[in-house]
Amino acid sequence: PRAGESNVTYSKDEVIGRTPSRNYTAFDVHELFHDIGFDDRDEMITSVVNDTDLMELRHPGVNTYVTFGYGLGTGGSYGWKHDFVPNKNIIPPMPNEMINATETGDTVVPVRSSMRAAFLWEEPLKQLGKKFFYKGYNGQAHAYCVVPEGGSCFFEVLDLICNNITPPQSSVEDAKALFSKLMK
Repeated sequence: PRAGESNVTYSKDEVIGRTPSRNYTAFDVHELFHDIGFDDRDEMITSVVNDTDLMELRHPGVNTYVTFGYGLGTGGSYGWKHDFVPNKNIIPPMPNEMINATETGDTVVPVRSSMRAAFLWEEPLKQLGKKFFYKGYNGQAHAYCVVPEGGSCFFEVLDLICNNITPPQSSVEDAKALFSKLMK
């Protein structure tokens, strides 16, 4: 989860991990990795958290087709029955429970994370004259649009790309309207 204060990020008050003695938010990633004994991964975590491309999520500057799944239970917060015992030689325990399974998404990525680019890229891509297709598919599991078994998503995007079809401009507005509806 990306730490932040917008409707597509996780706030300082939003718990994403809980042990009997500590709550962790997206702002506590360094502490979480320390507490599970992964101090040696601090440079990697810092790199991901501070990566300019991920922080700013700059548009790609090319025709862009984004799909996302919704309507599937996607974890938003996890709990452990025991406090962590830092030990880099063992794998940290899996969560004992999904505290907040009310997030909607594709079982891996919550819709609010999927929608981040819709809010950031629409105008810049429009100004560049680039196509921008953004659409949610009810019941689509994570990354399922890239395989034919993904159903209508795969064939719809393939058709747009192969036949150089300009996606309806309403696709971004429709996705934003869906997002507002799902987040209520």
